[in-house]
Amino acid sequence: MRRLLQRTLEKDPAGRFRDIADVRLQLEDTVDSEASGDVAVSTKGHLTFILTAALSAAAGAFALWLATGSNDLSVKRFSITLPAGDEFLVGGLEGPLLAISTDGSKIVYAGVRDGVEQLFLRRMDESEARAIAGTEGGRMPFLSPDGARIVFFC
Repeated sequence: MRRLLQRTLEKDPAGRFRDIADVRLQLEDTVDSEASGDVAVSTKGHLTFILTAALSAAAGAFALWLATGSNDLSVKRFSITLPAGDEFLVGGLEGPLLAISTDGSKIVYAGVRDGVEQLFLRRMDESEARAIAGTEGGRMPFLSPDGARIVFFC
């Protein structure tokens, strides 16, 4: 019985019961093997206790998992202030002129500095955007899924 309860609380999914039906089958096997001996065993009270304990442990583990997870779904708002003389590139129907990384840590946008169209990178942990060398004439930026590479069209 102790081993049965330990398996319901196992952290590793491979060593844990998948669902309560597996626990029920294990209990029936245990009861059948004990009942086949010389001693008569009353299992009604034990079975109820074990199922209640297993369900309580599963509910507690689920509640703990929910409590420790990051559920910050609040709306974040900010503005991008361009350095003096810089301006956003205004586009037509060719596509987006701004890209945001999937983790929200970077913004890449097409802009104009000193009359030169190019791409700028703004990391959210920095206060200003910086021009990306070699992106002169760049438009329609997008970031790779991991945010490590910037792709754009000229």
